[in-house]
Amino acid sequence: MDPQLRRALTSRDPSFWTPIVVFLASLFVALFVLWTYRDRPFDSTSWKNENDTRPQMIRDLLDNHDLMGKSRESIDAMLGVPNGRDSVRNGKYIYWAGSDGVIDDMWLEIEFSADTVVSRKYYPD
Repeated sequence: MDPQLRRALTSRDPSFWTPIVVFLASLFVALFVLWTYRDRPFDSTSWKNENDTRPQMIRDLLDNHDLMGKSRESIDAMLGVPNGRDSVRNGKYIYWAGSDGVIDDMWLEIEFSADTVVSRKYYPD
């Protein structure tokens, strides 16, 4: 082994070890965040019972589950009747769908006409 490298590795000099420790800590934090906020397949039971999983499921819900034209009854079965943080306003179901990661909450709004979904919007507050 190169004598200079051996000296550096056995050194207690912070100028050598600090960048390595900072890099490894940053890598760990990035991997933790990616794992925590990874996308998940939509699951009706989780959506209704575990609000904290909604941000991970919203993309799959909007991309792979066509809500347009569904009956109010099927939306009630799939997403639940809004309550608590969710709400019903002017005949529209409004579901809390997570946070944008900064300051805005994200919402899923489903509008009905004659008990059939006529529009859905996903937007920040």
